Amino acid sequence: MVIKSASKIFAAALLLLLLANQVWAQEGGYYLEIKPRFVQRLTWTGSEHVLRYEVIIEQEEDGVYSRALQGFTEQPFIEVSLQPGNYRYRVIPYDLFNRPAQGSNWDTFSILPAIIPELTDFSPHTFIPDPDRTGYVLYVSGNNLVPGAEIILRLPGSNQVIVPAETEVVQDGTGARLIFNREQLIPGVYLIQLKNPGGLEASIWGFTIERYEPPALTAVTEKPVQTDGENQDSLDFYLGAAWIPLLQIYGADYRFTNPNIYPIGAALRFGMVYSTQSLPNIGLELSASWYSENTLLAENNILLRIPFFNRSMAVTFRAGAGLILPLGGKQFDSMEAIGPLNRRSVFANGGVSFLWLPLRHLYLETGINYSHIFSVDRHSGCLRPWVGAGAVF
Repeated sequence: MVIKSASKIFAAALLLLLLANQVWAQEGGYYLEIKPRFVQRLTWTGSEHVLRYEVIIEQEEDGVYSRALQGFTEQPFIEVSLQPGNYRYRVIPYDLFNRPAQGSNWDTFSILPAIIPELTDFSPHTFIPDPDRTGYVLYVSGNNLVPGAEIILRLPGSNQVIVPAETEVVQDGTGARLIFNREQLIPGVYLIQLKNPGGLEASIWGFTIERYEPPALTAVTEKPVQTDGENQDSLDFYLGAAWIPLLQIYGADYRFTNPNIYPIGAALRFGMVYSTQSLPNIGLELSASWYSENTLLAENNILLRIPFFNRSMAVTFRAGAGLILPLGGKQFDSMEAIGPLNRRSVFANGGVSFLWLPLRHLYLETGINYSHIFSVDRHSGCLRPWVGAGAVF
């Protein structure tokens, strides 16, 4: 009973010591790293009159061989665990009286790094064999792909294997290019299998080879005619009207506390846009705007239109110039001018708008223009937001 109790006490003390050592190792930044151990086997032809074999293995570094391992075995093979590199070995047999005989010649071999590969994706995901096409290329991406790796297509549940006609592995190990001939492509859903020269493998499933279906023969009697004008080059004209107020944003006569705002304004626009398959489309626009100050703005703009959503919508950029023409009453041409619309002047114009075609010949459009007004004694700037509608023909 005393011996058993002492054994239990000794085991408990040993366990506490191990736990304390583990805690110290973690606090000190140490850890136990477990690496996989790869075993290599060297074999040769044995004899029943041999008592044992002496195996000598040397490793080559910079053309010089040095002793790496020396041992004895009673079997015609030996299992070792060597690091990647170039080696040579020879075997010396010992007879039944334990006397060494003449050994074999040196035989060289190489151990390649056992890098664990990974396959992450492939493109395209499907091949459709076509009689008019001879070569097909499959791109495989991943990590740790080694040049010289063996990559095949395997059909699960059968012995069907397709070996690419050519395999090229990217030097950085992130992908490979597989080239196939049309005659190799047998329909099915395949597993892409890769084996590195070190023997480790990876795979990814889902690559599909479909069965070729020849197109049905149809009699072509005449060339189809497009009736709606879609996807054709055309010159489109439009005529529309808009509500277009004016807000002065700077200038010698600008007052932040009481800015010049002209909410009552109307515009009439006529333009043309040359619509082509290439973007953007170019056009020209003539516009006349009237304000409640009894002033007319006449302008000419160059258009840059970018259509989208099958030409049902578009963004239009404008740039041009115009004239401000007071139509009657008192005109101010001196420093006594009250606002930007009370004197005759020229202006530069720019803007952007959004257009929507709810119907083939009806459009709705909204946007904003910026106008810089030039004058002999002063300059000013205005914003002109607007919303309008019109017809396309």
